[in-house]
Amino acid sequence: MTSYGQGVFDAPEARITIEIHTVNKKNLEINCHMPRELRYFETRVRALILKSITSGQIMVHIQVAFHQEALIQLSVNIPFVKQLQQAYQQIEIELGLKKKPITLEILSQYPELFIREENSSILIKIEPTLREALQKALNHCLLMKKEEGLALKKDFEMRLEVLKEETILVQKISSTEPARYREKLEDLYAKLMITPFEEDRILREIALLSEKIDITEELTRLFSHYNQFSDLLESSEPVGKALDFLSQEIHREINTLSSKSHNLMIIKAVLKMKTELARIREQVLNVE
Repeated sequence: MTSYGQGVFDAPEARITIEIHTVNKKNLEINCHMPRELRYFETRVRALILKSITSGQIMVHIQVAFHQEALIQLSVNIPFVKQLQQAYQQIEIELGLKKKPITLEILSQYPELFIREENSSILIKIEPTLREALQKALNHCLLMKKEEGLALKKDFEMRLEVLKEETILVQKISSTEPARYREKLEDLYAKLMITPFEEDRILREIALLSEKIDITEELTRLFSHYNQFSDLLESSEPVGKALDFLSQEIHREINTLSSKSHNLMIIKAVLKMKTELARIREQVLNVE
């Protein structure tokens, strides 16, 4: 599901902002964007998210604005500068070049000029605040997901009710099919046969046709799938994959109804069922 959460906390050392965005995706993918010095915190971010979210693309953004102390301490690499100066002097001697002073412009071309060190003491100080901000952002994110989930549940229940109503209609119509076919056969035999038609022959034809168009098993399975779908909607566990599987099974049974039925009313009901199921299957992709 798509959701967003933000956690902002002010500590004496820094202001910490953590944002979590989630978008739909079949598998779970967590992407973290944070200062390099906070990379150690990524494992804790992942561990916390894995406890609550099982699928989707999760994007975590962490920003830290320090008030006074800096997270990174820079110092000049004096030994490197001295070695560089000696190297330049050797080049001048060996090649007879005119001696030029080493300027800051020249030194700035060397990344080795500065020694970058983490301020471990401040990392220790801000870690509790990082955890609080992360938990707050995740809680907001989960709340939004819950609200979306409740809306989806309501939509599923409404569409499932339509499917049940149409399936009951198909069941009623299909129960009258043998009698309808008997009437058609009797009319046909009366028009085409000179001698009186045989009752046994008509009964055999009706029996064969009834067997061919019988949809009792498909209807039974459909009602079973509907009940399972409703039960899953009440679950507090991730049910996205199970709902997706059930919607595929329902689709298969509805297609069988369509192929077996030649009654116009049943065909219309099946078309309505397919329309509702297509909307359900589209929304199921948003469920974890």
